[in-house]
Amino acid sequence: MFGIPSFAKVTALTPIPSSMQEVIDIKQAVEKEDFKRALTLLDKYLKENPNDEQMYNNRGLVNRNLGNYNKALNDFNTAIKLDKNYYNAYYNRANLRLLQGNLKLAKKDLKKAIEINPKYVVAYNSLGLVALQEQDYEEAVKMFSQVIRRKSKMPFAYDNRGIAYTFMEQYKKGISDFSKTIQLGYYTPQTYYLRGICYIKTEQYNKAYKDLKTSAELFKQAGNHKVYKKIMDLLNNK
Repeated sequence: MFGIPSFAKVTALTPIPSSMQEVIDIKQAVEKEDFKRALTLLDKYLKENPNDEQMYNNRGLVNRNLGNYNKALNDFNTAIKLDKNYYNAYYNRANLRLLQGNLKLAKKDLKKAIEINPKYVVAYNSLGLVALQEQDYEEAVKMFSQVIRRKSKMPFAYDNRGIAYTFMEQYKKGISDFSKTIQLGYYTPQTYYLRGICYIKTEQYNKAYKDLKTSAELFKQAGNHKVYKKIMDLLNNK
């Protein structure tokens, strides 16, 4: 009924100097998600400025969005070659490798990004998501706790950690994290569903019924009528 969340579509687009018209045009094209135009502009810019690691990083993101994964990888590699401490590029290359299913190399890049910048919370979060995929729930809890401990602006880390706790059958901790997610307003239909399951496991049946019904309504609002019907059938046959 529930699954592991997908990797956050967080990208580390480098801030661009506003004094350069070419660069402003690139930024505007990216913001409008006109990636084909952005790619054309980046190609032209990099021919004239072949040592700009930030723009190789940015072109890598554009190529990734266009599905040009091999070209994106080459761009991130070039950015890192130009600056060995460019943690944004390591992070973006890791996300690309996650899309390609290469968890081993993705983890290596994420750990490198953290080694360079220990406060880089998005990398901790991604490592937590990798750990969930690998069913290493203790490691997932450690990584999401790193995000939370740093009081970052990533409140969905509570939701992710709640999922790990649920798989570990630590249902009271799961309830606590899902409740925090809901309190912060970053919940999904799955948040209520999983908290409902945790309530069932801790024999808090009235709370479980309420959460499962709420999750069903949220799934319905999101257009997922199939899951809505499954949950309502479950509740009606309790």
